[in-house]
Amino acid sequence: MNQKKDSLAIQYAEKALKINSKNSFAYSTLAETYALMGDDENFYKNTELALKYGFPVWEQLDEIPYEKYANQERFLSLIRKYRR
Repeated sequence: MNQKKDSLAIQYAEKALKINSKNSFAYSTLAETYALMGDDENFYKNTELALKYGFPVWEQLDEIPYEKYANQERFLSLIRKYRR
């Protein structure tokens, strides 16, 4: 993504969260955007919120934003915590 698209993705996801603070798709969008930007802490923060509110992150592991994290223990631990 480029910086303008990243910014728009973040803006739209944040608007969605103002409407519904438990919108798991919006949190996953934030997580993926931050991953592509290289912002690990915001990736993990939003991934956990996406999982908490029901987004099946484990189904997205073959997607580009998750490649860097797919084998990291911190990420795998989050998946184990929320996978049903």
